[in-house]
Amino acid sequence: MYGIYIYCLTQKNKLNGFNAKGLDDQSIFNVECKDIMALVHPYKQNSLQDEDTDKIIESAMRHHQVVEDAWKAFGTLIPLRFGSVIQGENKTKAIQNVKEWLEGIYDYVLKRFEDLKDKSEYGIQIFWPNEGLMKRVVNEHSQIKHMERKIASVPKEVAYMYKDKQKSLLQRYIAKEIVHASRSLLERVRPHFNDFQIEQITVGEDDKRMLLNISCLLSNEQISDLRQTLEKIRNEDGYMPYLSGPWPPYSFTRLDNKLCPNQRRICFTKSNGRTRCA
Repeated sequence: MYGIYIYCLTQKNKLNGFNAKGLDDQSIFNVECKDIMALVHPYKQNSLQDEDTDKIIESAMRHHQVVEDAWKAFGTLIPLRFGSVIQGENKTKAIQNVKEWLEGIYDYVLKRFEDLKDKSEYGIQIFWPNEGLMKRVVNEHSQIKHMERKIASVPKEVAYMYKDKQKSLLQRYIAKEIVHASRSLLERVRPHFNDFQIEQITVGEDDKRMLLNISCLLSNEQISDLRQTLEKIRNEDGYMPYLSGPWPPYSFTRLDNKLCPNQRRICFTKSNGRTRCA
């Protein structure tokens, strides 16, 4: 089987001056369908399988670099995930399968190009320092202070029971404040972007809690207002907001449900024998 590795879809352009190299330093060419095209190169079967982690990471970084270079060169595009390959019995058949796939998703791609025009992906993460969180909990919930006074007024033999109850209350109120703060923060930033996707909340460092982790789609005109809002959140509320980007719109152009029968993901066999697909 012959494979064609696909980086992204963009509007039809000449590749003059686009000199990005793909995996294994392969030259990139385009496969066209009407006024859209895919940036591709041949995929050597199994060239990424059974490789060590460093090789896989290096290849993934090369994939993202090609997509970013294309984004800067051609503007609006739909990036494909690392490891997207369409196969055929030979090179001619594989390229034909790419063209047929593009034909099948043509209307969808044009609509996405329209939605993504002049927009970029950004990431927003907002943390709450533990000191500020605990201060809010103590100030907002009088039971905590009452429990502290109770602990100080009873014998040590009894105090441990109140300490357990205080710990339980703290955990409950902390969770409540985190949920409330997360919703409030999302409401404050939501007016500034066209679309967003909530990402997984990860465990923060010991001195702070992650409240919000989202990917959002913004135009150049919207980013200034968002930065101002994030700065107000930092200065007025004591939160720790972080803004990353701009990036190609990976989170808003998933083609997973647009796969053709000849398309697949490259799978990697780890040292422990388990298999993971890109």
